[in-house]
Amino acid sequence: MFKEIFLEYKFENYNFDILKHSGTNGFIVWIGNLSPKKWGNLQELNIRKNICITGTQHNICPLDPKESSSLNKRIEEALSYKPNILWIDHLRFDGYWEGIKKERIPNIHLPCQWCKGKNRVSVISNIA
Repeated sequence: MFKEIFLEYKFENYNFDILKHSGTNGFIVWIGNLSPKKWGNLQELNIRKNICITGTQHNICPLDPKESSSLNKRIEEALSYKPNILWIDHLRFDGYWEGIKKERIPNIHLPCQWCKGKNRVSVISNIA
């Protein structure tokens, strides 16, 4: 069973002694503020280390060639750390599904030159 803690490094460093004795058997680390030094500190704990990246950036079509290139760069950076698992968060067309009001999804990505006429489920599956 996975008992993992999500580390964002938003507030710099963590108390590794507390983390080591927390009962966790793995970490999911957000790549945003990760550095080789911080990753090295996690290596010393000798437990599973996973990295999480953004799948698609807000307000950008996943089929935009620039976004595809950007995603590939994020994946390459994450894999350079040699994580046990790579998590890809927010791999979708934009839309604030958490805020559905009157059966409508706010801020949904409208068809653009890249995705017009495409099956969005198939597109995201293929990217994944």
